[in-house]
Parts: sequence; structure tokens; C-alpha cells
Amino acid sequence: MKKRTIFTILVFLIGANLRMMITTIPPLLGMIQDQFHLSSSVSGILMTIPLLCFGLFSAFAGKLGKIFGSRLIILISLVLMGLGDILRVYSVDLMFLGTLLVGLTITVLNVLLPLFLVEYASENVRGYTGIYSVSMNIWAAIGSAVIVPIANAIGWQLAVQIFSVVALIAAVYLRVVLPNNVTPKSKSTNKELPESISVWKQGRIWTLALFMGMQSFVFYGLLTWIPTIFISKGFSTSEAGLLLGIFQLVGMPASYFVPVLSEKKSARAPLIWSIAAGYGLGIACLVSISKNWPIAILSAVLLGYAVAAVFTYSVSLITLSSRTSAETADVSGMVQTVGYLLAAVSPVLLGSLHASLSWNVILMIVLVVGAIVIGLGLAVNRNLAKQNRGVD
Repeated sequence: MKKRTIFTILVFLIGANLRMMITTIPPLLGMIQDQFHLSSSVSGILMTIPLLCFGLFSAFAGKLGKIFGSRLIILISLVLMGLGDILRVYSVDLMFLGTLLVGLTITVLNVLLPLFLVEYASENVRGYTGIYSVSMNIWAAIGSAVIVPIANAIGWQLAVQIFSVVALIAAVYLRVVLPNNVTPKSKSTNKELPESISVWKQGRIWTLALFMGMQSFVFYGLLTWIPTIFISKGFSTSEAGLLLGIFQLVGMPASYFVPVLSEKKSARAPLIWSIAAGYGLGIACLVSISKNWPIAILSAVLLGYAVAAVFTYSVSLITLSSRTSAETADVSGMVQTVGYLLAAVSPVLLGSLHASLSWNVILMIVLVVGAIVIGLGLAVNRNLAKQNRGVD
């Protein structure tokens, strides 16, 4: 087997773990609430824990990667992720502890995968970014679509634990493909940026961080509550899980092509406006449905495209906005720290607002945030154009 194919499989396996262990939980929230007697607000915290991890520990994850190397830290994280997933089904305390461990390890993968690709596949970073984004969406969709039928057949606890196997397989494959004696292909030979120009002091990186945060607010708010919204429209739990699977799976083509399009200056603005159309039309469909399958599927497709495209674009911008490979980990850590701290409020806030507001009103709030995302995306495009002209 060719080395490139072997490495592609590795990236695909690692990418499978970026979202799957989060997306399998929303369709099961009703079962988890019944099992552990949790309120909607407390259930929302289960989705907020990973986001808080993304926000609070992303910068730390970047430093770990720079000190110990991205390969070693990713390997350890995959093993700990599998352990956390296995543990989190036995009690309320272990549910929160296991979810915390899953959140911390996904944080590491989120931050270090861009650095990992720069180090080991610098000749095709954008292509491999598309591959792990596609994998992330495929496995998230599979998890969302099949978790309820599996839970009905063997119990929700064992259904959750099954997905730990994916993380453990990825860890073993990484250990075999890139053993300890394999060194990164690419190390920055560029002169380091002056210490005074920290990424935390660059306005263009702050704009990117806000872009990441607002798009994550929309995505994780929808991810957490869209099954419940579909149920409120008359769909069963299994049907809502299937629609969530469509919501995840439909983003696969966008996840692959967006990193390529991000390289082309002329394609960036049309890409942002296509995301705007997905947000607007998708939410309009979701507001209007009442156990209407064609409209429900259309809303899942439109919103699925929008959230996948904007997420993949924001990830691509991390390496595009980094002026040296050494800066990649710093930009990745900073952007995801700020971005996910903003996103962390989404599941709990929207769940709490539902106590006094209808889901349709909450969807209008999400749409307003989506409009902010579009504005920030256009601003990031302008900053990137200035950067390419050598203007800070």
C-alpha cells in the first residue's frame, strides 16, 4: 500500500473522533434524563462540557503539541478518549467525568490536527484537512442515525460504549504507521515572528476567533436541540435521530471541497453567501414544518450544508492565517479558545430560553447569530486579502 494511502487512512481514522462522541448524545438525551433523572438545563450541560474544554484548554493543548510533538499527544488523547467514553454511562458522576475526558481529548485533536498535518504532510495540508473534515461528518452522521436503534436493541449504555472502539483503533493505527522513531517531514525553517507580535494581539486573529465562536454557537445549539425540535414537530425519537444523521451526513461534500475553495480568493465571498442561504432557508423550513418529511429533510440538508461548510472553512483559515508553521499551533489554540468559550453558552442558553420561549422563537435567535457569522466571515476574507498583500 502506498505511503500516501496509508497516511490518508490515518487522517480519516483520527478525524472520525472529532465530533462523533458528542453527536451520539443528543438523540439519547431523553433516555439519559429518564435514567439519571436530569432536567433539560442539566442535560444541556452535558453538551456544554466539551465546548468549555475546547475553550479553556485549547491554548494549553497547542503548547503540549509544541513541547512533546503532535503525534505523541494525539496518540495519548485517542486512548484516553476511548476510556472516557467507556466510563461515562454508569452513573451521573461518571457521565460528567467521562464527558469531561472526552471533551479534553477532542480539544487536543481539534488543536493539534492542523499542526500534525503541517508537520507530516506539508505538501497537501488543505487536501488532508478536507479528508478529516469528511470523516468527521461521516462518523458524526453514522452515530446520530444509528444510536437510537442500537440503544433500543441493546440499551443506551452499551450503545454509547461501542463507539469507543473507533478511537482505540485510530490509536493503534497511529502507533503502527508512525512509530516513535518517525520524525516529522516538515519543520519550520522560517524565522520566528517577533515576540511582541503575539497572536493574542493581532486583530485579524481575533476576528477569526469570533468567526469560529459564532459559527460554533449555531452548530452546537442546533446539534443539541434539533432532535428535540423535530420531536416537537411530531416526529418520533428514531425519526429525529435519522434527521440528525442527515443533518450531519449532508455536509460531507462541503467538508471535502471547502478547503480547496478556501485557497481561491475569488471563491471565498460566494462561499460565505452560500452559507448565508443555507442558514436562512434551512431555519425557515424548520420553523414551518409540522410532521412534513420533505420539508424536514430539506431543512436538515440546508442547515447541514451550512454548518459543515462554515466549520471547515474556519478550520482552513487557521493554516491560511498562520504566517509560519511554528505559528500554526498558536493560532489554532487561540482561535479555538476564544471561539469555543463563546460557543459553550449555546446549548444551555437555548435550553434555558425554551422554558419561556417556543422553539420557533429560539430558531429566530439562532438565525440572528447566523447573520453575525456571515458578517464576520466577510471581514475575515478582507483581512486575509490584506495579509496576502503583506498588510497586517
